[in-house]
Amino acid sequence: MSKIYEFDPIIFPTKVWVALDGITIDEIDNAFEAIYDDNIGMSFKENNTLLDVGVDAKTFIVGNKAQNIKGCLVLIRKDTQLKSLSHEASHCADWLFEDIGETERSYNSECYAYYQSWVFDCLYKVQKGKK
Repeated sequence: MSKIYEFDPIIFPTKVWVALDGITIDEIDNAFEAIYDDNIGMSFKENNTLLDVGVDAKTFIVGNKAQNIKGCLVLIRKDTQLKSLSHEASHCADWLFEDIGETERSYNSECYAYYQSWVFDCLYKVQKGKK
């Protein structure tokens, strides 16, 4: 059984989950429901959505079945490039800030920047085995 790593940003009403390539659709489907266009309850099995060959990493917006909380599930590989980790972290930050109604950002959006770099750090820790 693969491990799903959980991170809690404390100040935001969400979580970030990270799993390494090799996790099965069944393991993800047991823990999460996919959210597509704000429709919660879609099954990963039904959509067969995991890391495809050639895909470095992938972010899903999910609902955690046990905790009843929404967040980001990021699937990565041990060799995912740093630029891809940063890319996926931006998806998590974009979703969260849209979800909490903060869609207007200026060049000086410190809160957004800190959250995105925190997500990147979570991904990097899992990738390097430091979590």
